[in-house]
Amino acid sequence: MGLFGERVWEHTIVVFTRGESLEGKSIEQHFETQGEALEWLLEKCGNRHCVYDKQAKDQNQVIQLLEQIESVVVNNSGRHFELDETTLREVEEKKRAVQERANARQLKVEEKRKRLIEGEVRSSLYQKSELLS
Repeated sequence: MGLFGERVWEHTIVVFTRGESLEGKSIEQHFETQGEALEWLLEKCGNRHCVYDKQAKDQNQVIQLLEQIESVVVNNSGRHFELDETTLREVEEKKRAVQERANARQLKVEEKRKRLIEGEVRSSLYQKSELLS
């Protein structure tokens, strides 16, 4: 979340799937049992959330989600979320650095594997030469 900055929360709605697994409990009751992390998440996004229950026969859950999306759009004056150029460059630089480290680790693994195989071949050849002598 640090990559997006605090502004992302103005554009966030948490969608819970598998509402049928609540087994008759309200989502609020479920929140109370799930601890501080979930409470923090909901607080950060202005308590905007929606529950999708695939067993529900009515369209109210879809209508509620669309209404929340419309509310977010209105509250943000119709603007969508965008990363600023500086943040975008930082993200790209971090991504490039991670990829470079991954490539370096892969080369080390391949080198160690090659040395291990060469060592096993030499050991095998040595054992065979000992048997022949």
